Amino acid sequence: GKVPFVVAQVAKEYGKPVICISGSLGSGYEKLNDAGIAAFFSIVDRPMPLEEAMNKGEALLERAAENVLDIYFLRG
Repeated sequence: GKVPFVVAQVAKEYGKPVICISGSLGSGYEKLNDAGIAAFFSIVDRPMPLEEAMNKGEALLERAAENVLDIYFLRG
């Protein structure tokens, strides 16, 4: 998480929340909460081989982003 950490630090300076959408979430990702990342989402919605995840990456990312926006607008 170097890039998410840096993004979170910059956003924190401006008082903006950060949501992380990642290919997968490895152990310890929640430590980035302290850096200012408010929420984490994996684009992989079920166990699948890496090759399948790579082939479906665009569709998986789109679905994850839609889910995040659904949450955002429910709370807005």
